[in-house]
Parts: sequence; structure tokens; C-alpha cells
Amino acid sequence: MPTLKLKYIRSTIVILYPVKMSSKINILIADDELQNKEMLIDGLSQVISNFEVETVNNGADCINIIKSGYQPDLLFLDLEMPVLNGLDCLQYMHTQKLLNNAPVIIYSSSQNLKAIKAASGYGASFYLVTPASSYKLGALLQYIFKLLGLPRTEQKKKQNFVIAHEKLAKVLNYHVSM
Repeated sequence: MPTLKLKYIRSTIVILYPVKMSSKINILIADDELQNKEMLIDGLSQVISNFEVETVNNGADCINIIKSGYQPDLLFLDLEMPVLNGLDCLQYMHTQKLLNNAPVIIYSSSQNLKAIKAASGYGASFYLVTPASSYKLGALLQYIFKLLGLPRTEQKKKQNFVIAHEKLAKVLNYHVSM
């Protein structure tokens, strides 16, 4: 897994450089909001250079595309979607063993403790608390890619499950301006 490419300026700004990948990463995003999909894709493009994205509008569509044979390398599930939400989708895929060890990231703008606990129990790799800007999202995604490069025992540590901008600021030791 590639290493982080971070540069510090005045100890408060992080500049992200896309990490070159030797093979294309297939990413599936399930979200009913076009703006959220676009921000996530923008954040990913700050971090990785070689990826392809499929998008669906709800958990049912996510399950259907995976059942049809599409196997993503990475799956992003919005917590709140119509028809079938992210947690119900994750639970179904987990019990039916539809994913071949692909990391699953549940994301939401809220830190709902019940949802966080359920996501962890259903096998999500991370719970991402989405920030308001794609720049901050890029920094969080870069941190997630760093964690994905660690052994699974390190990834699964409780303190690594919830990824939020405030936590990243502590890890990188810079001031968060919200």
C-alpha cells in the first residue's frame, strides 16, 4: 500500500498529492445525493490517481450490482438512503457473504453511536464522519488509505474505526479550523 504524501506548511495546512497506483481501484459508491457522490469522488481524486467509480442510489441497487457480478475493491455506503439504508445493506451483504474482503466504509455527517456500533458489528472497515469540504474529506480519505495499508489487526482497533476530521487533526498534530 502506498505511503502518505503530505506536506506541511505553517503547521496548519496539509497539501495532498495523488498517490500513483499500479492498478486501477474499482470503487462503488451507494448514495442517493448527487452532491455527496461528487464530493466523495473529488476527495478520492485528491488521494489516488487510478480509480474507476460506479455509483448507485440506494442499498438495494448496491446489492443488485454486486449480485450481478461486480466486485468493488472498495465500497462506500451512505448511512441514510431510501429503499434500503447503508446499515441494512451492509448487514445483508455481511450475512450473505457478498463481498470478497473488500473494505466497506459507512459514512455520514453524524456520529450516531448506535449506527457506529452496528456498522462495526456488520463488518464495516471504517465509519467516516464526512466533513463539509472536499479538501478535509481528501485528508480523511488519505488517512483511511494509510490505515488500509496496515495489518487487519491494526485496522480493526477500536480507536481506528471512526474517522473524523477532529481525530485526524490530532494524529497529524495540526489545528482544525471548523
